[in-house]
Amino acid sequence: MASLTPFAKWWRKIRDALAARYYEGPQPPRRLNEIVLAFANEHPTATRIEWITFAIEHARESYRVGWIRGMEYTERSPEEQEAIRTANPDAVADGLDPDWRWQPAINLQYDPHHVPVVEPGERERIEKMLNLAKEKKT
Repeated sequence: MASLTPFAKWWRKIRDALAARYYEGPQPPRRLNEIVLAFANEHPTATRIEWITFAIEHARESYRVGWIRGMEYTERSPEEQEAIRTANPDAVADGLDPDWRWQPAINLQYDPHHVPVVEPGERERIEKMLNLAKEKKT
């Protein structure tokens, strides 16, 4: 891929900014809050299990979309891609946290890839039965 001229880079940044594409910055976009509020409004009697399920799926989808956008963003810039390929991981870590070499290692006590399956308790089963009974009356 040929390197872009300064004008082409400027035009690409303006076009992407106007289209609200690719890089949105470090702050989460407002639409993530709106999704949570929409779930709360649509399910005012949601149980803990329903909220946990929603939160896990919301996080999965947000991570997936963010990862895809990050790939799109870096794939479009050959200079940034080259910088990522040639970066020294220790130098990057030193820049983020100069004391990282002297800190004790973190030992995880659980498998970070395992998502626990939460079984409904008695309270959640009763709440669900009451909600179903209430819905049948209306």
